Amino acid sequence: MTATNFIRLPKVQACFGFKSPEAVWCRLRPSHPQFDPDFPKPIKIGKRAVAGVESEVQAYQQALIAKRDQAEG
Repeated sequence: MTATNFIRLPKVQACFGFKSPEAVWCRLRPSHPQFDPDFPKPIKIGKRAVAGVESEVQAYQQALIAKRDQAEG
């Protein structure tokens, strides 16, 4: 079994170059114009703490790269 790494919000934010935590939450909120149903969902790891699954964040980044490469042609 492979170990699963959790990454906290500031690191998720940094992975995508977002300047604020709100940029992450906007992509998770269906009513927001920047909503992205494919954006990695956080996991509750404590009463007031959430984290992303590192492998899911990396897979999403790879999907964005593949989408870009496909568009280029």
